[in-house]
Amino acid sequence: MNTKEHAAEKITAFLKSSDQRVMLLNGTHQNEKHPLVVRSVFANCSKATVLFRVNSMANAGNFLRPVGFSKAPKPGTALNAPNGNRLYVDTINQRSWKSSPNAIDVAVVYPCDSLDADSGSECVEDLRQRGVKKILLVTWTDNRDFSWVDSYNPVRVTYDAEAERAEYHADMKKLEAKVLKSVPVKLPEYAKSAAPEYLVRLHCDKCGSTRWAKLNRPYPGHAVLVNATTGEYEATCLVCGTHADDNYNWFER
Repeated sequence: MNTKEHAAEKITAFLKSSDQRVMLLNGTHQNEKHPLVVRSVFANCSKATVLFRVNSMANAGNFLRPVGFSKAPKPGTALNAPNGNRLYVDTINQRSWKSSPNAIDVAVVYPCDSLDADSGSECVEDLRQRGVKKILLVTWTDNRDFSWVDSYNPVRVTYDAEAERAEYHADMKKLEAKVLKSVPVKLPEYAKSAAPEYLVRLHCDKCGSTRWAKLNRPYPGHAVLVNATTGEYEATCLVCGTHADDNYNWFER
């Protein structure tokens, strides 16, 4: 069983290892995973520069409150953390990266659900260039394609809610299964490298035929997509690169 204690042991072992650089923490205990990681970092690191890279600064305060911070720091400033550690915050938006220190010891990225193969590799590469010794990627809900992380040979840790909240755990597993079943199958070769949860079929005016395209956000279902306001969803043809926001000619997957 993927308990909190088991996950904590594996996170600690990762932080103390000399040859492991990237970790992926998943599991059904949605809101408890990132506090476990941040507390583990503070407990096992001393006088380190720690970066918490989030999906939005608007969420940073809520994410940090469970680990004892009443508010998030402003970009470029630091909070004093246990064991003499210094905590900085930026976001997955590249514009915020210039405010972060050039040298980082440990980075926590949450939720990595907000990243796809392209933005994920850009995020990790930026952290590696800053000399980060430990990169901890944390999921919120495991209904995305995280295969892009495989190229970093990550240590994999799972923290499920089964031992603490069995019914909640079961509900999360059902949600994951339902969403994952919606991933399209029998994709043409040109679309197989894209994150499947971002794919949509459309009529590409430039190609003059039906193509698979990459959305700017995860596929919400056909009914939501066709009723969205123009420009709310954008798609890029995976053959010719044409951008489209005219969702009237986008099809069921």
